[in-house]
Amino acid sequence: MLRRRFEAEGEWRVVWGDDDESRVADALASLASRGLFGGSTVLVRRAEAMRAGVEALVEATVAEDRYEGRLVLAGGTLDRRRRWYATARPRATELVCLPVTDPRELRGWVERLAAERGVRLRDDAIAELLARCGPELALLDGELEKLAAADLPQPVERDAVVRLVAGVRSHAIEELTDRLARGDRAGALRVLRHLLAGEEPPLRIIGFLAANVRRALHVAEELERGGSPDAIAARLGMPEWLVRRQLGRGPATRLERALEVLGELDLACKSSRPEAAMFEAALDALAASAR
Repeated sequence: MLRRRFEAEGEWRVVWGDDDESRVADALASLASRGLFGGSTVLVRRAEAMRAGVEALVEATVAEDRYEGRLVLAGGTLDRRRRWYATARPRATELVCLPVTDPRELRGWVERLAAERGVRLRDDAIAELLARCGPELALLDGELEKLAAADLPQPVERDAVVRLVAGVRSHAIEELTDRLARGDRAGALRVLRHLLAGEEPPLRIIGFLAANVRRALHVAEELERGGSPDAIAARLGMPEWLVRRQLGRGPATRLERALEVLGELDLACKSSRPEAAMFEAALDALAASAR
């Protein structure tokens, strides 16, 4: 969101907290002068991993208060006892992005994100959107963008959400993937039956499940080569939070076998054999492999 709002107003530069000190210094120096098209924005990722020299550079930049651009620091759990934090905090806006679990808060987010795009939704449309997307704000934001682009009559009704928002409940597919990785056959079967009862096309479920497993396989391969989550994210062009979500889903060899099972299931579901029985047999094989 910050990139979308600031990138049009000047240069956007990204450095990392554990980068070489000279590289960070060069980026921060660009904040002191206004460019032809506006002040630049410097994003420091992995702010929690800043070395002492980089912390001192950030502290000095903020303390001087002479820059024309914007400084954004993004990271995991920050140590609020550090000197740079004490210097920056009175001059900064701090956004703490935790998972949203309260249904009322989720509804508020939907209304807010929709309003930013000039969209109003009926109560039943909001309920349907949440049922299909779950608590993933990024997913909700993307689907609201799709509704806005459709130029629908306001307020948007539930039928429009049913028609335009992805049919597969992504959070249920994530849960199914996680349960299979843990060898939880009973839990995976419950999630699968819920999806099938909601009339999700079996082939679409297989496609989304295979995409999740393939993503986990790519991460597992990089992890086995010794890559760290942030390095894997950069190499695969994947957000770090998404990389971390794949951790613990099994070694690469097991994930390769899981893809083979899903390929066989895809062929079976395109034949005349009973889909539910084929699904349950595939889940048995995947869960047993994980155990």
